[in-house]
Amino acid sequence: MPKQTKKKTAAKKQRAKQKKVQKPAVALVVQAVADSKPEPKQQPAPAEPIIAAPAARPKAARALLGLAAAEPSPFPTKHPKWYRGLIYGSLSMAVIAALWLSGAVFWSKITVGSATVSGATGSTQLESLISAQAAAYHVTLSYPDGKSFNYPLRAVGLIPDTTASVKAVRTEQRSPKHLLMWWKPVNATVKMRVNNTALSKFIATQATVVTKAPQNATLTLKDGKAEVTGGANGKLFGFSNPTRSILQAAEGLQTAPLRLTTITRAPAVNERTLAPVKTKVEHILNQRVTLDIGGQNVSPSAKDIANWVTLTPTATSVDIAVNQDKLKQYVSEQAVGHTKPPRSQVVSDAGGAVLTKGANGVTVTNTDDAVKTLAGSLLDATGTTAKLPVTTTAYKTVRAPTGGKWIEVDLATKRMYAYDQGDVVHSFLVSAGAAGTPTVTGRFAIYSKYTSQDMFGANADGSRYFQPRVPYINYFYRDYAIHGNYWRPASYFGNINSSHGCVGISVSEGAWMYSWAPIGTPVVVHY
Repeated sequence: MPKQTKKKTAAKKQRAKQKKVQKPAVALVVQAVADSKPEPKQQPAPAEPIIAAPAARPKAARALLGLAAAEPSPFPTKHPKWYRGLIYGSLSMAVIAALWLSGAVFWSKITVGSATVSGATGSTQLESLISAQAAAYHVTLSYPDGKSFNYPLRAVGLIPDTTASVKAVRTEQRSPKHLLMWWKPVNATVKMRVNNTALSKFIATQATVVTKAPQNATLTLKDGKAEVTGGANGKLFGFSNPTRSILQAAEGLQTAPLRLTTITRAPAVNERTLAPVKTKVEHILNQRVTLDIGGQNVSPSAKDIANWVTLTPTATSVDIAVNQDKLKQYVSEQAVGHTKPPRSQVVSDAGGAVLTKGANGVTVTNTDDAVKTLAGSLLDATGTTAKLPVTTTAYKTVRAPTGGKWIEVDLATKRMYAYDQGDVVHSFLVSAGAAGTPTVTGRFAIYSKYTSQDMFGANADGSRYFQPRVPYINYFYRDYAIHGNYWRPASYFGNINSSHGCVGISVSEGAWMYSWAPIGTPVVVHY
C-alpha cells in the first residue's frame, strides 16, 4: 500500500475518534442545562443538580463545565433503598427472634398427666411432679363385657424413670418444633423401666381373654406312617401388640381406657411348618435296620421302628427322640425269642433207649450294646446293623423208668407228660417256677398227697406269701409239688413260669393227676 494512502486512512481514524469523544461531552452539557432548570411549583423538591456528584461525571463533562477534578467525599456514600431495607429487615427479624425465644423460655408450659407447669420449672421439681403423677396413675383396660378395671403401674410391670423422663422433656423443649410453636405445651413422656416377666404375666392374665385357643397342627405315627393333622385358628380379645399399646398408654399417662378388640390368632404350628419334620420321620421309619442274632438276620418293620420313636410337640414344631425303653423292649423280645434252654435227653434205665431227644441251649448276649448302637444312629436315617452274639449250652441226659407210671416235666417247653408202660397217656400245659424261684431239676418220686392245703413261704425278695386252699397237691421233693392253680389266668399255662417252685396246672387237670398218680410215682424234671 502507498504511503499517501496510509496517511489518509490514519487521518480518518483520528477524526472518527475525536467525534466519539466530543459527542458525549455535548450531550452532557445539554443534559446539565436541562437539569439546571427550575422545577414547576407543584414539585417542591428540586432535582438534584448533576454537579452534586462531580466524581461520578465523566472527565470530559467536568472539563467542559470548568470543574476541577473531584476530591473523595468525607461523607459516606448514600446506599440504595433495597440495601437500607435489608438492614432494617434484618434488625427487625433479630428483635422478633429474641422476643420469640424469650417466649419459649419464660412463657412455655409443660404438661405432666393432669398437671401443667411453667417450662422454666427446675429439674428437681419436675422429677417430683412426674413421680407424683405416675404414682397416682392407673392403666385402664376395657373388657368385652363392658367392665373396666384399673391397674397401678407396678402391677403392670412398669417402673417410672423420673431422671430419664426429665431428660426427654428438656430435649423436647430444645427441639426446633417446640421453639417455633412454644405456646403449645410440652406433653411429658414418662419413661419406664420394664419388668418383662411381670409385664408378660399381666398381658397373659389381664390383657388377654381367650374364647377359642388356636390349635396347632400335629404329627403322629400310625401303623408305621407319619400323619399330619391340620391346625385351626383361635379367637381372643386383646391387643395386636399388647406390650407397645400398654407402654404407650403408660408413658403418656393416658386416661382413656385401652379397649380389648377381637383378634384372630393363627396356630404357631401348621402343616407347612411340619412338612420337613414329617419328611425326616418318614426317612427314619423307612431306613433298613438289621439285628444280626448269631448269624440270623431280623429286620424290624416300619411299624416296629415307629414304636421306638417319640414325637413331642413344642411351641413352634415337633421334637423327634428315641424311646429307649421301647427300643430295649423290642431287642429283649427278639433275644428271648431266640434264646432256648437246653433240653435234656431222656433215656430209659434199661438199654439206654432215647425216650426224649435232647437239644443244646442257645443264649443271646450283648443286648445293651445292640440297643446303644441302634439308638445312636436311628435318627440319622442312614440304616444300621446291630449284632447280638449267642452262646450255646450242651444238653444233659436224664434217665427214666422203662415200665409202669412216671411223670416227665419239661421246664423249657412248659409241658408235662404222664407215661404208662412207655406210652404218653396225658399231656399238660404248666406254669413252673419263676426265674427267682426256679423249680428243682432231677429224678424224684411223689411222697405225699393232699386234696387241699394252705401254702406259705418266702418270695424271691424275702417277703412272705400265703395261698389258701391249694387243691390236688402231689409233693415230689421237699416242698416242691404238682398241684392245681386257681389264681393264675389260663394264658399263663404253657407260656409263663410264675410259681415259687411248684409245677402248677389247671384245677381240672390237677384233679386228673391227683387221681392217676399214686405215691411213689417217679417224677423226672428237666430243661
